[in-house]
Amino acid sequence: MKLVVVDPDQNATEYFKLSLKASNPEDTVLSVGTGNEALDVLENQFPDLLISELTLNDMDGFQLIKQVRLFSHIPIIILTLIHDESSIIKALMLGADEYLIKPVRPLELIARTRAIIRNRQKNNNDISLSAGPFYLETSKLSLKYNHRNISLTHTECQILGKLMDEFKHPVTYSSLANEIWGDELDTARCCLRVYIRRLRRKLEVNPDKPRLIRTVVGIGYALYES
Repeated sequence: MKLVVVDPDQNATEYFKLSLKASNPEDTVLSVGTGNEALDVLENQFPDLLISELTLNDMDGFQLIKQVRLFSHIPIIILTLIHDESSIIKALMLGADEYLIKPVRPLELIARTRAIIRNRQKNNNDISLSAGPFYLETSKLSLKYNHRNISLTHTECQILGKLMDEFKHPVTYSSLANEIWGDELDTARCCLRVYIRRLRRKLEVNPDKPRLIRTVVGIGYALYES
């Protein structure tokens, strides 16, 4: 596996680089200090995962996410000191896969990277799911619904697949968090709200009054046909 770590603090970068390498010596970990260096690596070396600080010298992490998402579906983990909810929501809405707040224990970071890669590989398998009017092709990250082909991100695909598995039945917050991250993060409900909001924008006639992806208060979410 090839990873890119983007952080202007080279001491932090080297620390995580050594930790990641220690867990699997066969991994290649590339460390860069700026967003533009990260973009250059992505365009020329095709890494498997990107880990980035939000505070960069040449652009902020939000700009980096936007630029990466113009040409790549690479998993992105934001690893930062910034811990306000608005930043978490913004990063996830722009296309980050996960948002972790420093300090993060090395073993936790390793677990998160492994979970994302594992889930990405699982989604890349040619699996098709159908439930009511919904037809999901995980390898294509594509949903067919209401005579439309709707493009999904990997995380959206995971969430929708879980909701389709339990069609018309509630899926708990914990179950969804475990499906995506392998356990329940402290920020899981906030992150799930962001992904559900994105899915509703793609599926619902009126995302503010959802009929397809419904909130089950105090429990989680359920998928209905209308």
